[in-house]
Amino acid sequence: AICAAVGEAEAIAKATSGEACSDGSQGSRVVFADEHFVAFAPHAACQRGTVWLCPRSCSPRIDAPAVADEEVAAFGRGLQRGCAALYKAFDDPDFNVAVYGAPRLRDRATAASRPAARPAGVDSGGQPAAASDGAHPDRAGGGVAPFHWYAVITPHLLEDCSLARCQYGLPISGLLPEATAAKLRAALSELAT
Repeated sequence: AICAAVGEAEAIAKATSGEACSDGSQGSRVVFADEHFVAFAPHAACQRGTVWLCPRSCSPRIDAPAVADEEVAAFGRGLQRGCAALYKAFDDPDFNVAVYGAPRLRDRATAASRPAARPAGVDSGGQPAAASDGAHPDRAGGGVAPFHWYAVITPHLLEDCSLARCQYGLPISGLLPEATAAKLRAALSELAT
């Protein structure tokens, strides 16, 4: 399965397996993990303290039929843990939660009744064009790997106004992802006691 951020897929897959990742970190960016989700601090986050919550099973959207009610409940618990960790570690910051998933496919009848420009890779019915082997891109094992939905919790923390941020608009985080994960893990263990 391909995660939305291909560079993060290895950290998700190996987070709790004990295997060393290609950078030798052994999941040092993992904040917490359970049987359904892995929460970790991503590389090159635009804001320090950012946490990604990724499901272990691959589905294009949270409302996909393949996502069980148990997994949706685990997602809610994961969001609670992630937000509690941010609350404790960064002194009650404001934050945004965004859930990213694959776009919905338009109904063929609706698409046929409206003339509209088609983006590349979409057939006349609004469906993704078939892969070279004729497989549908939303079906696992069918030629093109499905999109992997995930959530991002982004805290709004005051940071210094560096030259890159203020003059050029380049977001820079002053905290390494390993340090972010360690701080959030410490906050979770403190909350557990």
